[in-house]
Amino acid sequence: RGSSHRSASSSATLPGMITLEMTCDMLCVRTMHVSYVDPDGNPRQKAKSGYHATVLLLPTCTDIEVSFSVVGGTSVHKVDRSQAQSPWVKDAAGQCIPERFVYTSNPPQHLQFFVRGTTLHSWVSDVDERQGSQSLLELVSRDFLCVVSMQVAYTDKNGCRQEWSGSGYKVK
Repeated sequence: RGSSHRSASSSATLPGMITLEMTCDMLCVRTMHVSYVDPDGNPRQKAKSGYHATVLLLPTCTDIEVSFSVVGGTSVHKVDRSQAQSPWVKDAAGQCIPERFVYTSNPPQHLQFFVRGTTLHSWVSDVDERQGSQSLLELVSRDFLCVVSMQVAYTDKNGCRQEWSGSGYKVK
């Protein structure tokens, strides 16, 4: 129970690198699978497991494909994130389709995938794609019985004091 605070910019990123991040709820451990073509034209693969994982790639890598699986479970399946209920996307035979993201060239510099669900029913609930290293603050409640609030005060690039607040089960 409780909450976790995460700033995407606090991860191990290097300027100019492509950063792929997987941020998960605490219901089960997942693996992020990344395949790509390196600058020399060689196909490569990387995989990282945990509740949060980061993969760094050179900016000249191409044909990047990202997919996810649950340790001891199944693939992370695709949902229709444009609909409020996020229904499963199914093939013609009615089977759930594994989620995969493909970036053939010029991918965003920072990609963060938010994965939720159980061992047999996990999905990517949100994808944050950004150029550069803008900060992302996130508050995720591990207690799904209560709503959390986050209040942020900061000074913008013009020197003006700003405030922001949000409430929900996941605030960013």
